[in-house]
Amino acid sequence: MRTKASGQKPVSYLYGVLNAPAMEKPVKYYYQKKKKKPEPQALKAAFMRLLRNKRNEPGYFKARIKLVWEKFFGKHVADNTRDFLVRDGKLFVYITNAPLRNQLMMHREGIRKRLNEEFGEEYLREVVIK
Repeated sequence: MRTKASGQKPVSYLYGVLNAPAMEKPVKYYYQKKKKKPEPQALKAAFMRLLRNKRNEPGYFKARIKLVWEKFFGKHVADNTRDFLVRDGKLFVYITNAPLRNQLMMHREGIRKRLNEEFGEEYLREVVIK
């Protein structure tokens, strides 16, 4: 019987401990349940589900807003818009031009409706102009 260096127990003893039978053996069934295969989906639907999980959803809507902002509200508004933030169904729009900010404050509800129409759902509950 071979022993390890520094006076440890023989190797065969270690193998016996490692290969010892467990207290209870797992029950083996003659059949195994087949896992259901997911139904095939369109690539677009699967990709949208991947993008719109809870973690990515605000970033997804922020990107969509950036894509349509200039088309909906014009170049002047887009040039004076510093940033967007989407949090808890609220859209925060940061504007650098004070008179433009006041004009947009009066049209917040129209902005919200127009963007929700673009999304095809009622995602935005409020628009905050800062």
